[in-house]
Amino acid sequence: MPPYSFGGTLSASGAIWAIFIGTEDTFAIRVFAWVTEPEKYKVSVDFSRLNKGSLENVFVRRTQARYNEKTAITDSLLSKADRAAFAQWAAFSEHAREDEVSFWSTFIGRDQKRLAQAVAFLFPGNAVWSQGPAPSVDKLFPLNEFQRLIDTIPQVDHLEEHELSALDRLLAIAGLEVLALLSCGLA
Repeated sequence: MPPYSFGGTLSASGAIWAIFIGTEDTFAIRVFAWVTEPEKYKVSVDFSRLNKGSLENVFVRRTQARYNEKTAITDSLLSKADRAAFAQWAAFSEHAREDEVSFWSTFIGRDQKRLAQAVAFLFPGNAVWSQGPAPSVDKLFPLNEFQRLIDTIPQVDHLEEHELSALDRLLAIAGLEVLALLSCGLA
């Protein structure tokens, strides 16, 4: 049984409602997964009215409404965010990915602390990567854009240890990417 119980089963309309009004991304992405991967999670038993495309559209609209160029940037903004929700959003379409990247550009602005926070969110230090982190991170925010920001954003006097660690991880994969391109003769 999933960690959030709906008393046994979840209807298609209940899933749409739960995804759209959920205040935390983790809840919304889990409901989305439960209903779109029924053989894995076995939450719903009646899929006669389930339209995965409709659920994807609701999920993307929800994410776009919460994270866009007009979103108020606060210290707690990412506290209810979930990396998997951003990955699902970016994977939906090229337009959705552009919106997701645009959000991060707005979030970061010209602030090194926000850059470090974005890196920590998109490239968590405690993750295990099946193919290395670069392709996964690049799908959410282009590594070459991260590199440009590192080169152009003014440095601040004080970053927290976890923020410095995030920037170090980013520099390491950015450096590895350049080395990989050089070894292939592409750089």
